Amino acid sequence: MVKDAPNKISFLSRLKSFLTKKNVLIVALILLLIFQYWQSKNTSSNFSFLHSRESSLIDEIGQLKETYMKVGSDLNEVRAYLRLPTTNYQEIESIISGDSEDNNTDQVQLALFKYIDSLASAYATQKKITFNKALIDNLLVSKDFSAFLVKEGLAFVPDASNKNNIVVKINDKQGDPLIIYTFNGKTGDLSSQTVDAKEEVEADSFSEFKEDLMKFLTDNKADLTGKIQTIKNFKGNIINTINSDKVQKIVKEKGLSFSPDFVQKDLTMTYSIFNKANEVTGEIVIDMESSEVSLVDKNDEDRNLVITDIMMSLPAFLTDLDARTFVEKKAAEGIESFQKTLKDKGFKLLLSNADLYFSDAQEENNRIIYKLYDGENKLVSTFAIEKATGVITITDDSGRKDENLLFFDSELKKKS
Repeated sequence: MVKDAPNKISFLSRLKSFLTKKNVLIVALILLLIFQYWQSKNTSSNFSFLHSRESSLIDEIGQLKETYMKVGSDLNEVRAYLRLPTTNYQEIESIISGDSEDNNTDQVQLALFKYIDSLASAYATQKKITFNKALIDNLLVSKDFSAFLVKEGLAFVPDASNKNNIVVKINDKQGDPLIIYTFNGKTGDLSSQTVDAKEEVEADSFSEFKEDLMKFLTDNKADLTGKIQTIKNFKGNIINTINSDKVQKIVKEKGLSFSPDFVQKDLTMTYSIFNKANEVTGEIVIDMESSEVSLVDKNDEDRNLVITDIMMSLPAFLTDLDARTFVEKKAAEGIESFQKTLKDKGFKLLLSNADLYFSDAQEENNRIIYKLYDGENKLVSTFAIEKATGVITITDDSGRKDENLLFFDSELKKKS
């Protein structure tokens, strides 16, 4: 214990001599410098995060900017006091305001850039046209690929060709296309489509293109043939269902008709259902990608039914299908609106205050008649609603003047 005392006194003595005002101030400033640097770093990273997300939170960014600049200013004061180099924190201004050296205002330079970019784009398109057309042309004349097709029982079939587009099919023994190539002569795009997929062709050389195609057909021929047969079964079931007595009875009752054949677009086949005005009111859709059949009501976007049994589902779907024409729907809306107004409490109050009332509806040929009387049971006017069109005409008490309700103008009537 006696030996430790001098050491303890020596430590305390050294500590006391170190704790001068100047040293304490320096330590405090260093701690403040570390804290403000950490705070500035954290604020800066938060701003960078917001800016990278292209946030529209202008107020928040403005607050961050103000905080960032204040912290930076304080930090520079501390750094200057410690004789350390200061840092420029003004860069945030250009980030927030969007100022950039790339904002070129030289019209000649911009026009030159635009011209060269146009040439480069045209050159790239022409290069793409030449390359992709060569892929198809070389495939058609390739001897080893022709030998491969013979071996696999497949055949080339040029489906359509015109100035801008070339379509070539590779069919199986049944004449069904396993893959279809479509070349666009304007854009140079070359796409391939199978029964359940469509994609752009990308190849670095004809050799690569040919080898990939041969491998694809070898690996997927059986699967593609099976999917094609599934789609053919769907089509056959749909046609048989449409021709059934049950469906034909509904079709005649509702004045419906079907398109002569399926219309294929990309990976869907559509069989349209028309009303008597030849307006599409429903569709039978085959999704070849998912191998599903749907019944689509064109008048009700929520009525899109994925079905498993067309023979069971189609009759019920057609029965509930709104086959009315556009004119018939508008007529029904007009009649419904008129009758709904007669039941409206506010309208009834208006009639009561005016000492008027409507008679009950009367059916007359193709019209619905409502008569308006005053408190003395004197006929004021007659309202006739055409069932076919929904047009509402007003006839005065003399029965000689007809006027469309929608064109009624009280000011004009006063002047006359």
